[in-house]
Amino acid sequence: MILHISKYCADMVDYLLCGSGDTSVKFYISRLGVGEKFIKLGTLFGKASMEVIMKRILCFGDSNTWGSDPTTFNQDYDYFVRYDENTRWTALLQKKLGSDYCIIEEGLGGRTTVLDDPITSQQLNGKKYLMPCLGSHAPIDLVILMLGTNDLKSYFSMTAYSISMGIDLLVKMIKSSNYGISGKSPDMLIISPVTLDERLNDSCLKDLFDVPYTIERCKILPELIENVAKDNGCKFLKCDDYIELSTIDYIHFTKTGHAKLAEQLYKTISSIKL
Repeated sequence: MILHISKYCADMVDYLLCGSGDTSVKFYISRLGVGEKFIKLGTLFGKASMEVIMKRILCFGDSNTWGSDPTTFNQDYDYFVRYDENTRWTALLQKKLGSDYCIIEEGLGGRTTVLDDPITSQQLNGKKYLMPCLGSHAPIDLVILMLGTNDLKSYFSMTAYSISMGIDLLVKMIKSSNYGISGKSPDMLIISPVTLDERLNDSCLKDLFDVPYTIERCKILPELIENVAKDNGCKFLKCDDYIELSTIDYIHFTKTGHAKLAEQLYKTISSIKL
């Protein structure tokens, strides 16, 4: 039997299980708090058992989290088709981690850290959506944050340092929230965005960027974001070490790139005590 239990009835469940007469009952109430958890209950009378079903991981990012397939880009409509569940790194990660984990996909093409996009959509500001997103998916064990690429677009005129400060603001919002377990903040893993290089000159999306300035900023952006992670006590992963970029736009991951990132994240998450 699956029961959705909140902090308000945790004591009652404790009482009911203790009243079953089974002295070998194991309790996992400690993960309950301000948020809610899915609990699996055995029989309340006779033999009883209770355990937390899943550890919840929120993946908050842009089109490389959503899963844009660069081979499907339609320039007339500025549109990508999405990779399927057998390809996206988020879906592959779910399969690798198994049923003890719940991967929550919150990727959105064009999403920025803290900026309103005056050209595309006002809905792309990551800061404005972050807290409602955390609240709707709480309780969250781990947030994987991968943003910054869209902040490099020429019409934002953001320096590398400004982009890293956008990441820092989002991290501080998450770390100061109570959307983790037992009213604490979630753990965090920050992934630096892809490093755009000279190949951007051949990209179908190059007109969105001041290519020389973008290349210059990308040379120092991973280190700046790694410093943000260290300063805030977060895990860090450099995206470039584990992905492969499409030769169509040199921004979005290939199928192989998604698989490589999923494999590395599986190893990283397996080493984190959540």
